Amino acid sequence: MNDSEQIQPPSSASAPSSFSSGSTSIESSTQGPLTGSTTGQAQVSQSGPLKGEPIFALPVSRVVGLFILMLILSALTPSLPWESWQAPPESGRGLKLASGSVTLLWAVIFFGMQPWKRRPASEWMLWWLGGTTIRLLGAPILLISIYFFSHLPAMSVLVGGVVWAMVGLLAEAVIVAKSVSRHASSTRKS
Repeated sequence: MNDSEQIQPPSSASAPSSFSSGSTSIESSTQGPLTGSTTGQAQVSQSGPLKGEPIFALPVSRVVGLFILMLILSALTPSLPWESWQAPPESGRGLKLASGSVTLLWAVIFFGMQPWKRRPASEWMLWWLGGTTIRLLGAPILLISIYFFSHLPAMSVLVGGVVWAMVGLLAEAVIVAKSVSRHASSTRKS
């Protein structure tokens, strides 16, 4: 290749004018149909919180208290009178392991939602329902794993995990529902 045949880079003065003219033509061609024919859809697909929707954080301290209470109660299950109930002592260990594991699973997923962040109520509904769905799908997998790896009685692991999951879910739902109701009523008053 000769020196005279080298490719010359474009000058800096012509580059921005070609880019700016190209981008305005693209913008003008896409903005025309969007603003002219779909004005009704733009109002419906508006992002952000709804008008008058409360923005708040979930009650972290109350739910932490619930999880701590659940862990304490699950730690106390082996001290129940299993012999007088004619149940093997392994039943207490199965209940303790299942309920403690379910409580820890609940806590990890709940704090994975970052409940201390302030979000609109509609986002919290989605986050909490999604987290609850994951917990309800993860609990059977966790309980089956505990049963197969610990060789504890199946009924104690199953009953301990399922009952504990439902108790925790109902208690957490009451705490979260009261908080949402309180924030919604304070928003209506103001």
